[in-house]
Amino acid sequence: MERFRSDSELDKIARSKDYETSSKSPKIAVEQVKPDTVPQKTNKDISIWEEEWKVYPKAVPTVLIVNQSREVCLELAEMLENDDFMLDYSCSSYDAISKVRENRYELFLLDTEMLDMDGFELAEIILQRNISGAPLIFLSSNYVNNDEILRGLELGAIDFISKPFETEIVRLKIRNHFITASRKKELLNFQKKLEEVLDVLSKKTKDLNDSIQYASLIQRRVLQKIEVIEREFDDTFLIYEPKEAIGGDFYFMEEVNNRLIIVCADSTGHSVSGAMLSMLGYQLISKIIKEQRIFDPGKILNVLSKGLLTFFGDDREGGHHCMDVAVVVYRFEGNTVDCASAKRPIVIVDSDETRIVKGDNYSVGDTSGRNLDFKTTSFKIEKDCWIYLFSDGFTDQFGGSKIKKLGRQRLIKLLQEQQGKNARKQKNALMKAFSDWKGEEEQTDDTIMIGKKLSAIRRNTAAFRDETQHK
Repeated sequence: MERFRSDSELDKIARSKDYETSSKSPKIAVEQVKPDTVPQKTNKDISIWEEEWKVYPKAVPTVLIVNQSREVCLELAEMLENDDFMLDYSCSSYDAISKVRENRYELFLLDTEMLDMDGFELAEIILQRNISGAPLIFLSSNYVNNDEILRGLELGAIDFISKPFETEIVRLKIRNHFITASRKKELLNFQKKLEEVLDVLSKKTKDLNDSIQYASLIQRRVLQKIEVIEREFDDTFLIYEPKEAIGGDFYFMEEVNNRLIIVCADSTGHSVSGAMLSMLGYQLISKIIKEQRIFDPGKILNVLSKGLLTFFGDDREGGHHCMDVAVVVYRFEGNTVDCASAKRPIVIVDSDETRIVKGDNYSVGDTSGRNLDFKTTSFKIEKDCWIYLFSDGFTDQFGGSKIKKLGRQRLIKLLQEQQGKNARKQKNALMKAFSDWKGEEEQTDDTIMIGKKLSAIRRNTAAFRDETQHK
């Protein structure tokens, strides 16, 4: 097969001969139809082609017939006279090239045997030069061989129609082409609209992600820095892993009035809604402890619950503004631990036993109508122990070989296995165990874990020394 010619070579070929234009025939070319005009049907039977073309009622296909015989052109025009085509024809290769430059066609019917130029050479020029990207069907003699068919297909032809022409075969092949073309246009239009929608969504998604990242920065600035807590409080670790950039879990740890106060909270939901609620909860907790000077865990939860109910007023349908919260207050004087919990267990592990403080079985801010009264549980520290507070993000995480929840019992066993290790090693071991359990599964929920060693000997912290010196 000859190589494809460059544009300059094609221009040279097209200008190399004077050619006749007398082959143009107004008798065959259908009268030009205005874009808003739908051609009238002459055939009473509605064909499959007509049904399909209704998708584009304003589009009128234009077919260029290129054949050295005017009689053949007339024969093909007669076969297609009842279809919705505008027909044009040319009996000269060079006239066809000129028409392709000046007009837009939807399909070319080209004879493989032209007198003034090889039909395949002409096909190469037409397919390179037509601005519409219209396909080409070869009109061939009935003895066309496989080499010629292969050459035509390599040039880009979509089909061959052999002589002598069978009217129905010609009509169906051309109709099928336009049915396919109409579907392709429909798909292209849909693709274009889809790309426009995706572009808009992409911009909105970027704006939303930027906003969420900024909200994450604000949330982390409001919450105490993890590294500061772990540095300021001996034998302490904190794991904080939101499901997304921002989360509904929050924590609080302060030494106030000779007490160490630890709060672990899980707000309803996660992402934006959970983060907004967690920030409200954090501010209320901070105010209750630092300003109102309430240190009893049960009272802290009661005041927090009333604060949430007051803030949301009547807009509390379904209890969507609740929190599950655990509060531990370690009184240095007397080595006493006070605990209260709203649906979150508190685990205390020492060398001999593991204790679980279950707390009350309702959430802070519960709107079920029950009379909420969170109770405080107290006990003395007789020996060194570790106390753990955590959200359900740990226990509810799916994973393992059977894709099950990690569960409370597995977590307690993990905590028991950490005894004898320092805070850093415990944190690393728990994070690895959680990651290994999760595997390839998506993180189920926001996750928080606080571990603190409580000593039977009064801790000589900087805060405690300051208060002692002040007294």
